[in-house]
Amino acid sequence: MPGMTYGNKGEIEVPAMSHFLRKASVIDFKDVDPLAIKMMVDYFYHLDYPYQPPGPPPPSVNRETLIHVKVYALGVRYSIGGLKTVALRKFDRQAWQYWATDEFRQAMEEVYTSTAAQDRTMRDIVLEIFDTHSELCSREAVGEVLKKVPGLDYELHVMFRERL
Repeated sequence: MPGMTYGNKGEIEVPAMSHFLRKASVIDFKDVDPLAIKMMVDYFYHLDYPYQPPGPPPPSVNRETLIHVKVYALGVRYSIGGLKTVALRKFDRQAWQYWATDEFRQAMEEVYTSTAAQDRTMRDIVLEIFDTHSELCSREAVGEVLKKVPGLDYELHVMFRERL
């Protein structure tokens, strides 16, 4: 890509898109999904990012919902507001389309473990989907997430209680 230089240790140099990136001399991406990093870099150059999985997924699997959560988390971590906005829009569309899949369950877990409690945007989408599709609560895999993820079970309890 024009304007990028590659180092020996997986380092890339890109124009600063946020205050955090301008101040950082080195950014550690060890714990970050490589596809999410690629999407962030695509955003730097195109103010958008396409979803291009590394290999062909099985026809019944959609991994896009989960990756948008990871890209959103990068936008939060590195203070890239536009990236957060794009990732949120894409997550919203995919989550509503694929709410009945196991991948949504994984994305839901990622939302609650990678975003701060006061960052309501993705969390509210998850709650709205539960509000519309309460049958999610009867799925065993979703029950496992509810046991494991702090706060989600309480937020669902409050939401359903307010309905009464």
